[in-house]
Amino acid sequence: MIVTTRAAHENDFEFLRASHHSAYRDVTVRQFGAWDHAQQDEYFKASWDLGGLAVVLTDNVPCGYCQVEVRADDIHLRELVLEPRFQGRGIGTTLLRSLQARAAEQAIPLRLGTLLLNRAVALYERLGFRTTGRTDTLLLMEWMPGENATGAV
Repeated sequence: MIVTTRAAHENDFEFLRASHHSAYRDVTVRQFGAWDHAQQDEYFKASWDLGGLAVVLTDNVPCGYCQVEVRADDIHLRELVLEPRFQGRGIGTTLLRSLQARAAEQAIPLRLGTLLLNRAVALYERLGFRTTGRTDTLLLMEWMPGENATGAV
């Protein structure tokens, strides 16, 4: 399996919206109790920003997207979204390990926020992310260079 990314373009909007909806439906229902398609459309449109946005491909097949913001003091993974049929295949792990390597090269942390009831929390923890805070809806997580998969130095 070869995992790559390419810059997202305006013409990717419908694919990315569909990916967002299929990936977020389950966790949204678990955490908030309902899925409102029109509301999710509006949420996606309002957050549409091509800056750092990339289409994720596995063996050249689009399977989701990610959005990464490289800042002076950290790398922030704004989103990592994989369509459900591509989840559990190691694609997210591959992408996260690549970002961890980038953060390690720059000696800065890799940070993200994820919904409280997101199943991906287990993946983040397995890869050495630790919870640094929380909001009403999100866990704030961080991986620091020099820490192993259990979070120990």
